[in-house]
Amino acid sequence: QKKGDVVEDKEAGINFTLTPNPTAGKITLSTDEAFGEKEEKKVFVYDLSGNVVYSKELVEGEIEIDLSRFPQGAYIIKLTAKDFAHDWKVVKM
Repeated sequence: QKKGDVVEDKEAGINFTLTPNPTAGKITLSTDEAFGEKEEKKVFVYDLSGNVVYSKELVEGEIEIDLSRFPQGAYIIKLTAKDFAHDWKVVKM
């Protein structure tokens, strides 16, 4: 089983999974159907200086993000929608 983060936002009724964390390269962000019904879904990756190093519109309930070209260190993954936002800290090894 991959190490990762499972997040349940009880207020919004949404579940997310981010695996693996830490990572050597690719991470997978999965969302449930409740999030899939939201509008304007996007995922962003920030370095610790606050610079956006990756962004993509989230069309399906799962996205693979390749961090292999980025230097080792910590990154913030931010998932947003019209009335929702959540972030995770991810370690790139």
